[in-house]
Order: sequence, then C-alpha cells, then structure tokens
Amino acid sequence: MGYRKDDLSIEPLTNLELAFPDKIGTMGRIIYRKEAMRFLGVTRQTIRHYEQRGFLIPLKNIVNGRVFYTEDSILSILGSKYNQTREVVLYCRSAVLGSRSNKGNSAAKRLADQVERMNEYCVRSGIRVDRVIQDVGPVNGRIAFEGHDKLLDLIMRHKVSLLVVETEDRIARWGMGDIFKRFLQWHGVDLHVASPTLYREEYKEEIKQDLTELIYEAKRVLGEI
Repeated sequence: MGYRKDDLSIEPLTNLELAFPDKIGTMGRIIYRKEAMRFLGVTRQTIRHYEQRGFLIPLKNIVNGRVFYTEDSILSILGSKYNQTREVVLYCRSAVLGSRSNKGNSAAKRLADQVERMNEYCVRSGIRVDRVIQDVGPVNGRIAFEGHDKLLDLIMRHKVSLLVVETEDRIARWGMGDIFKRFLQWHGVDLHVASPTLYREEYKEEIKQDLTELIYEAKRVLGEI
C-alpha cells in the first residue's frame, strides 16, 4: 500500500503532538513505529504481536520506507492495555501564579481548562475515567491539598489501577516526582502522562515561581535571610 508524499507527514511526531493531535492529510494523523513504541511504552516485539493479532495494521510510507499506523489504532491500543479492574483517576492541578485578581487567567479558570483538555484526551484515547480529582496550589511539599491527600488515600487502599495526568509535575515537583512514581509502582498503579513536555506557558511560569521559592527556602535554612 502506498501514499503520495503530500498525503501524510513524513516527520516523526512528538509526544506533545500525540497527546493533542490535529488532523493531518487524508488519513488523519499518523504515528511511526518507533514513536508508537514510545507512546505506548512497549517493545518492538510487543508492537509486532499487536500486528500479528490484528490490533494494529502496519502501513508503509513509500517515500521513506518507514512503517506507520493510524492515530485511531494507536489510541485504541492505549485504551485497552491498562488493567481497569480498579478505579481510573484523572488528577489535575493548577497553581495560583499571582493571578487571583485576573479572572480571565485565574487558577480556577486554568484548572477548568486543564480538566476539559484531559477529559477530551481520555475520550480520544479510550481511557475510562472513574474519578476526577482537582487541586489548586504549588506542589512544594509544604502545603497539604485535599485532593492530593484523597488520591494518596485511594492508592494506599488499593482502589486505583491507573492514574492519568497531563504532565508529571501535576502530582510532584523535582526529585519528589521519582519518589511518587516508585510509590505508585509499590501499590500496583500505572501512571499515564499525556504530555511529558511542559509546553504550556503557565507551566513554565510555575517552574519559575517554584524555583524562586526554593532559593528563598535555601537562604532561610542557611540563615542568610
């Protein structure tokens, strides 16, 4: 099977594009085999197993000879590969960023937008969401959040099979993120991150704010302030 060069994108897609796809060409978005492996978190052997079972139909780009799949088939695999015998939780968090007086860019507005984006993402991906947990504030470990505490409680009581977040720093910042991942593994919880890259400007601003607070705290501990 062949396709003209102008029918499809022949450049590898980023995880960001996979998480928030736009229609490309007459076939929609395509995902090359290497990117599909990375996005699904599986090996080449598993991808070939999906092909043999008919879950994925391999197509070939006649321009560069690379094997690709349609976006719909990849998202179908994504939605079925997780153990969903327990709850699937979508966790969303937004920081204040000094925007309390800016209603158009308030933390509540940005949180609502994040929840909407991620609900749409889960629908496209075939991921059943049983519960949405939301918080507003920084994840510097100094403030306890009602939603975050509820999430921890559900995980420790083995009520969660899959945790979905837009970016990893929604649940923990800096080195705490790696600790949280191990915590999830110990309790049999899969973590699915829609976009590993902090592409939104608001998230970049959060990092700047957290770094400022981190420096301030370090100076306080050292007795410099």
